[in-house]
Amino acid sequence: MQTPSDTWIGWAIALAIAVPVVLVVLTEVLGSLTRRGSAAAKPVRLLRNWVVPVAALLALLALAFQSEADQSGREWSPPCSGSWSSCCCSAR
Repeated sequence: MQTPSDTWIGWAIALAIAVPVVLVVLTEVLGSLTRRGSAAAKPVRLLRNWVVPVAALLALLALAFQSEADQSGREWSPPCSGSWSSCCCSAR
């Protein structure tokens, strides 16, 4: 069974490999489109310079901020049993 940190590390390694590969492919496509003078070069440039890096950063942050319960598949339960009012008012 994998621990949550193993899962996170696996996704981080996958992102570390996939993002540069995607960026290299997009750079090659962009160079080809620019040489042809194609109008499609602008959206590809936007994709390469902004969309892919921001998506990778958001994916990495989403993985980093997942709780242990989210990663292990367990359901979260509140620290106190009973209603909210009995939980928050019992400390008084």
